Amino acid sequence: MKLHIGENIRNLRKQVGLTQEQLAERLGISYQSVSRWELGVTYPDMEFVPVLAELFGVSADVLFGMPEAQKEKQAETILTELAKACGEQPLDPEKICRLIRDLRRDHLRADCFWHFWLSGNERAYRHPDVLPEVRLTVETILDSNGTDKNKNDAIEYFASIEDDEHIDAFLNRYAASRDLCKDTLLFDRYRKRGEQKKADLMRQHFLFQAIDKLVGNSGLWVSQKRMEIDLPLFHAHNKLGLTLLHDFCMAKDRKRFPVSGDGTVDIWVEPRLWMGFHEVCYLAAEGDTERALDVLEDAVSLLEKAMRISEPHELGCASPWLADIRFTAEETWGYIGTAAGLLRPYDERALYIANEDFCFVLYPSLYKNFLTARENNDWYTRACHLLDPLRDHVRYLACVERVSALVEIEERTAE
Repeated sequence: MKLHIGENIRNLRKQVGLTQEQLAERLGISYQSVSRWELGVTYPDMEFVPVLAELFGVSADVLFGMPEAQKEKQAETILTELAKACGEQPLDPEKICRLIRDLRRDHLRADCFWHFWLSGNERAYRHPDVLPEVRLTVETILDSNGTDKNKNDAIEYFASIEDDEHIDAFLNRYAASRDLCKDTLLFDRYRKRGEQKKADLMRQHFLFQAIDKLVGNSGLWVSQKRMEIDLPLFHAHNKLGLTLLHDFCMAKDRKRFPVSGDGTVDIWVEPRLWMGFHEVCYLAAEGDTERALDVLEDAVSLLEKAMRISEPHELGCASPWLADIRFTAEETWGYIGTAAGLLRPYDERALYIANEDFCFVLYPSLYKNFLTARENNDWYTRACHLLDPLRDHVRYLACVERVSALVEIEERTAE
């Protein structure tokens, strides 16, 4: 196999903005040696390979020219194994640490690396024998010349994983004392310079973020320790969230459309569905069968309308305060984005909804499982027993059939 290390060194050198002379100076060699590498006349000695890889922020495999598709496939394989290992009982810390080391050594820049931070892994990462390996991975990301996004993700997620003994030191080192993020600085710039149109767009962005944090936090519905439903809090969150969206979007027919507000798909489709399906649970548990079924039918109708979208389609919302916020919705196929989903040997048709800052995916199977589960076997089925009063009702069975019809699956073929 022909090595392309010389060509790769030249390309990577230019990416980091170094001349041949500057690279040679950092390595303590002559620039003629660098020139010969890049021309393919000679190869660098093995002692220089890890130094070059560190300098360019890549793995040795990238230096030697392993195709990116192959690298990405390797990363996906390791991440799938890691997700499986993190879900095993009892945990095998040695196996988990080995997989994390493999990722840290060769795959920190993989497109799929975000799977490393899946919430299903956090319990395993907090294990005292695993946490140091995760901490070292975070430090490697933050000390590298990687992207700001990778570094920000590492800070955000590790802040919830780090132990009490080390959290203050971590925050003191990596967290700013004030909000100095790019968006905040740009907003202040536009406002102070009188660029009102740009400032208003940023203000809408901040408003969207604030509302999304209020209506998108499903963790309030469930006691994470006891895995039980807190019904009053459960209902209060649903009622508050749906009422907030209805008022904010000036819904005029919320009695007829208790979930969607007006019968259309908007940028809030995911939290509307999630709160709507959970509201059905509360109403069923309280014995309000007819209202529960009304809410369920509107939620199912909203899901059906969303899943009819295939080609890229722009979504907004009726709120005049978010007039310029837009998402693009389009069909996609892939794994469900959970640790368990990574292990499934099939692709499912889903709706991908995103803009330049946010993205989420609607999987019909999630709602099918929500309606059909008979025991608590996943985080989204902890309320399944509350639906028991509805299960034999003809309207409920019709909704189950409608949701089931939306699930489209393709078996993955061996490559």
